[in-house]
Formats: sequence, structure tokens, C-alpha cells
Amino acid sequence: MTRNIWIESFYDPGDLDRIQEDGIITNAYPFFGVVDGYSEPSSPSHPKIRFSDGQTGGQMVRDAILMAITVSSYSCASLKQDLLSVNLEILERKRRESLSSEIENNFSSGAAFLVGKINQSTDTVEIVQGGDCTAIVVDKFGEITTIWGERFHPIEADLRRRKAEIMAMPGVAGDQARMEEIFYPYLCKSRKERGNNIYPILDGRPELMDLIEIKTFPLSKTQRIICFTDGMLPWDEKPNWEQLSSCVFHTLSNLNGFSWIMQFTRCQEKKSHEIFFAEASCQVVHFED
Repeated sequence: MTRNIWIESFYDPGDLDRIQEDGIITNAYPFFGVVDGYSEPSSPSHPKIRFSDGQTGGQMVRDAILMAITVSSYSCASLKQDLLSVNLEILERKRRESLSSEIENNFSSGAAFLVGKINQSTDTVEIVQGGDCTAIVVDKFGEITTIWGERFHPIEADLRRRKAEIMAMPGVAGDQARMEEIFYPYLCKSRKERGNNIYPILDGRPELMDLIEIKTFPLSKTQRIICFTDGMLPWDEKPNWEQLSSCVFHTLSNLNGFSWIMQFTRCQEKKSHEIFFAEASCQVVHFED
């Protein structure tokens, strides 16, 4: 039985003076999902790399992913093969920009991702996740499965703790620029040793393919899938996904649900003294008989 599928997409840019590097997969059926690009580590003395068209590394990777997925929507390859094609497109773009040394250094720009693929003929929905993007899968009986960045989360917690320690150091005393200079080599080392070694990330490196885990769900029993980037929810060192996923699902069932979630997130960011509001992308896939 063919199911009716319709998709909603939501976006909040966060601070408008920040570089936007998120992406949402649209007009690429049978694919859906979100992408959260990031640039190479930077500091006042190590400015962001700009590509020939003026884009940052995170923007380039985001656009490469969205284009490659659109191209893959015309093929009959497996999701793993599709992801390999996407990763090779990222590598090719970096090579065209003479950034092969960036690849070799292993702390290049890349993207967290949540990519899903619907197959009506096999009655399946496949989902693959990397970095800190999340999917909430709700079946017809209301059972919820959460796919989140459990391999990346401890690393993010470590990076946040390190930033806080630097901020408290004598001679830094809340100086953001000084903190970024001291933090820069630590972030480079983390990207080199952990990215596509502990957690999967789309950045052109082949090691990604050894780390991805594809989750498969029965299409006929799926009610809704919610995909989002990390900026949609406030940081939580010990997230209770059973509660969070249920809350997100029920809130997004309302007309203004995304706006309500973002209002809550911005309020929590203010309380925790975040230095900027992160952008947030969300996509809701509805399945109906």
C-alpha cells in the first residue's frame, strides 16, 4: 500500500550577524533530513578560510551535500552508496579549491547530518546520523525512537568544559578573543583525533563509511519523523531523551510548535549566558494511509 507523505520545514537563523551554515533537504524525494555545516577551527590570528565564491567551509560542505543528495534522488543506489557519493563530492570540492592539505590535517570543515530515505517498494525508511543532529521517529502506536549524537555528545561536553576553564584562567578573564586563541590548538587536536574516528561526520574523509550506522524502520508503521539540528534545543550535558522527544513531538503537533520550542531555547540560552543564539533547522515528515 502506497502511503501519502508530506513534509514541513522550519528554520530560525539565530543571530543574524553570525554565519549561517545549516541546510534542509528539500525537493529531493525519497530523501529528507537536515545538515549542520561547520567551518575549520578559527581564531583572531587564524581567520576562517574563504572559498573562491566567498563561502566558508561549512557553507561549501552544506551546499555540496544538498546538491549531491538531489543528484542521488534520481538513482537507485543504497543509502550507504548515496552517502559515499555525497562524501566524495565534498572531497572533490575541497580539491578544486586546493585544500587537500586541509584533508590531510584531519580537522577540516564538515557537517553534522541526519539523512533519511523512503522506499515504498520495500516498505522501509532508512536513517543515518552523524555529529549532533537528531531524529525522533514515532510509530502508529505512539512509540518513540530517538536517534541522536551519543558518540559526539561527550566530546561536545569536553569542549565546552575546556572553553569554560580557559575563560577562568588568569589573563583571560572573560576575553572572548583571548579564549579563542588558547582554545584553537585544542579544537584542532580534537577534530584530528576524534572526527571520523569516534563519531561520523561528513567532511570528505573515507573513514566516515566505517562509522555510519543505518537504522531501518517499517514505513507502513511509521507515523512521523522529526529531524533537527542541535540549535533547536538548549544544550544539556545529561539529556533525558525520553522526555525531550515526547515534548518535541507533542509541541510540533501544534500550529506554532516550532516557534514555541525556539522561544524556550532562546530563554534557556540567555539563562546560561550563551554568547550567541545558534541557528536551528527542523523538518517534520508526516506519513498517512
